[in-house]
Order: sequence, then structure tokens, then C-alpha cells
Amino acid sequence: MIGERIRMRRQELGMTQEELAKRMGYKSKSTVNKVECGKNDVNQSTAVKYAMALNTTVAYLMGWEEQDSRLGKEMMKRRMLDEIYDYCDGELPTFEELDKILAIRRLSAYDRKLMDMILTRETDGEQ
Repeated sequence: MIGERIRMRRQELGMTQEELAKRMGYKSKSTVNKVECGKNDVNQSTAVKYAMALNTTVAYLMGWEEQDSRLGKEMMKRRMLDEIYDYCDGELPTFEELDKILAIRRLSAYDRKLMDMILTRETDGEQ
């Protein structure tokens, strides 16, 4: 069921499997293909990532609700925030932080690596 919903939402957005794989941080489309075909299961944290990559909710991907294309951007952000509450150790990101997360997802692979290096240095205590 989740694989079918991922495929439907991806197609709604006019996105290829390659584009979705890139958003997910996969090296190729094969993982996306296996998920869409039901060959690979999706765990909770990966479902959150798929929902964010597809600008939807985990509830939609799981089939618990229908997608409402009339939802505004702020409403969708709020719903996404609600769903990732547990994933973020009970501390919700602000809308500003979520905008930054979404901006990071649109970076090239090279720029993401640079961002990872910067963040790794900061968390390791280097500056």
C-alpha cells in the first residue's frame, strides 16, 4: 500500500524515480523502484523522509487519509511537523527550521556533502 501511494504521489508531482531517489539521498532509483513495487518495506523514519520528499504526510502514504491538494503550504508544514514530533525526540522544529531543512534537501550532492562536513565539525566541537 505505501509503495503504491509513493508512486501515485511521485507521479502527481511529475517526478521521476531518479529525482525522488536524489531527494532521498539514494545513489540510484533501484531502491525507490523496489519500494514502489512492494519488494522493500519502509520503516517509520524512512516513511517520514518519503513524506517530506513528496510534500505530503505519512498518514497519506500509509493510506490513513486522502491527500487534499487544496491544503496550503503552512497547513502542510504544520501537518508534517506533527508527524515528525516523535522522530525529533519530542522537540518540533520551527517553521523557519523546516524551511531550512527543505532548502537543504534541494541542494546538489556536492553541496550536501559540504553541509554535512560543516555540521559534523560543529557537533564534534570543532569550529
